[in-house]
Amino acid sequence: ALPAAAPWVASAEPPASAPGNDEIHLWSADLRIARADSSLLDTGELQRALGMAPLRRDEFTIGRTVLRTLLAR
Repeated sequence: ALPAAAPWVASAEPPASAPGNDEIHLWSADLRIARADSSLLDTGELQRALGMAPLRRDEFTIGRTVLRTLLAR
């Protein structure tokens, strides 16, 4: 059986700790307001981004920036 779900709490800050064994943390980001930091991308990601159309490249870079920032915490 799955544990009871915790109530939804909207927050701009990631949690202080990683999810426990019986937890899932779900995050979403508004790509229109998040900021890209291409310095966080590895060489392969940078090469992949360069082959994309400008709008898609921005979305990709922002998405990877958000993902790497959350995983680093």
